[in-house]
Amino acid sequence: MLFSNITDSEMLVLKVIMDGREPLSLVEIQTVLKEKYKKEWKRSTICTFILHLSDKGYVESYRQGRSFYYRSKLDKNAFVRQRLETFSDFYFDGDKQKLLDCLKGGKVF
Repeated sequence: MLFSNITDSEMLVLKVIMDGREPLSLVEIQTVLKEKYKKEWKRSTICTFILHLSDKGYVESYRQGRSFYYRSKLDKNAFVRQRLETFSDFYFDGDKQKLLDCLKGGKVF
């Protein structure tokens, strides 16, 4: 699965959802975005990002009482590994040693 079709804002919302130990409500997502990431997005904006993530197959929701809750459909480790693979393929032609050297502060270019 390629994740290149996720915008930076969608990625941030997805990260908040993936970092949650349990499914999160919209209010909980909004609170984390504001407190941890200093994003003062309106509820409607966050709903739009969640809708896009749902349409792309990354997030699922369910209703409990009057609230909707959101959870990731992705395994976080697999997701991060895929993102790193994509990054490595693009910048280092798939050479993971160059990626590691870069992370260690070495010159790779």
